[in-house]
Amino acid sequence: MVSEKRQTGSLAVDPENGSKGIGNALIDAFCNQVNIHGSKVVYLTTDKINNDRVNSFYTINGFVLESEFIKPENRIMNRYIKILNEEVV
Repeated sequence: MVSEKRQTGSLAVDPENGSKGIGNALIDAFCNQVNIHGSKVVYLTTDKINNDRVNSFYTINGFVLESEFIKPENRIMNRYIKILNEEVV
C-alpha cells in the first residue's frame, strides 16, 4: 500500500542560473526527504498553458501527468505524480 502523499509547492530557479542542475538538485533533495520520512508519493501542480519548459522539466525528472483540472479563475493546471522507491539518492 502506498503511504501518505506529499506535495511540493512552487519551485523556481533564477533564470540567470538556469541549466546548471539547480532545479534537478532541489527536486532530488525534496524527494529524498519525502522518502526518508516514509512517504512514497510526491505530487505537484503547474500551469498547462504557456508552460512547456516547466512541464518538460517535471517529466524529465520522473513525474507522470496524472490529470488536469481548471481552477476557478479558468487556469488550466496539470497535476503530476511521482512514485518514489528505496533507491532515491
